[in-house]
Amino acid sequence: MGVEADALAYHGDTVLLGRQTAAAVLRMWRAIPLGDLSASWEKQLPDAVALLMAAQTVAGEIADPYLTQTLDDRGAARPIDPSALVGPGLPDLLYEPVIRAKSAIKDGLSPHLALDVAGRQLATYALTTTADTARLAVTAGMAARPHASGYYRMLRPPSCARCAILAGKHFAWNAGFKRHPRCDCVHIPVQEADDSLAFDPRAAVEAGQVTGMSKANTKAIVELGADPSQVVNALSGMYDVGQFTATTTGVTRRAVAGARMLARDLDRALGIDVKTQTYTNFTFDRDQIAQWAELLRRGKTYTRLTRRGREQRYAYRYVRTPRPTPQTIVTSASSRAEAVRLLTNYGYIL
Repeated sequence: MGVEADALAYHGDTVLLGRQTAAAVLRMWRAIPLGDLSASWEKQLPDAVALLMAAQTVAGEIADPYLTQTLDDRGAARPIDPSALVGPGLPDLLYEPVIRAKSAIKDGLSPHLALDVAGRQLATYALTTTADTARLAVTAGMAARPHASGYYRMLRPPSCARCAILAGKHFAWNAGFKRHPRCDCVHIPVQEADDSLAFDPRAAVEAGQVTGMSKANTKAIVELGADPSQVVNALSGMYDVGQFTATTTGVTRRAVAGARMLARDLDRALGIDVKTQTYTNFTFDRDQIAQWAELLRRGKTYTRLTRRGREQRYAYRYVRTPRPTPQTIVTSASSRAEAVRLLTNYGYIL
């Protein structure tokens, strides 16, 4: 089998392990009486912890055969010690659903519904802990294999937008595997970069395989040509500015958006009409900043007449413009051409 097929088979094993573990823990949870959640669950807690520890151990054990097959490595590294991957703090983690259920009941939820809500939380803990242990085992195994250069992140679509923009990139063996609760992405360990494992997030968005995308953001990517990474990253750091939403992401002069915004704002400070201009630069270096240091610090001085005909001097103060989100641009632009120009000026179209 190819590396992708190996990854799918390994992923299937870890998912099955996680689901079986979650189902078993849920059976314990649903068997406790509603009268005294704390005492009832505390009696079951040792068995639940032992079950999750066993699942973590198995997740660690199946990583070595996967790495051996994927990297064509025949015993060149020390086997992974599964016991080292069984994380502490499981009793506290598995007690959290009791707190969640009691809080829900206090807020007015019926006991049966509160138990279901807390049970879903417990299942998420079981699934995520098992998957995280499997990923940690793969990372530890790659560290023990000097010829493993790194890994690719493979999706199991449909996937969230954050996972989609991280997929298909080559990461160093010691780079963290970013994930969220119930994330089902999987490592593909490689000895060297492999272009065949690249992933096209734009095609995934077009195919409807990326979840959590608004209609406006999807339109910006699919119809207007915005870069998926720029659009998704802009979702972090959002804040409201009057009637529209802006983002703090990518606004430094070393970022694409920040460099273009700085170039445009400097032109505006110099009196240039920027309403129809398109800015496509990718950087704004220190030398360029030094050329306009005086303007950036103090602004430009103008002279005007007051209503009484007296001459008055005033200074244009340089102020950085907020970076609107793609959704704000798409929903407020007067035309397609205007949307494309603004998406370009704010670094969404590269």
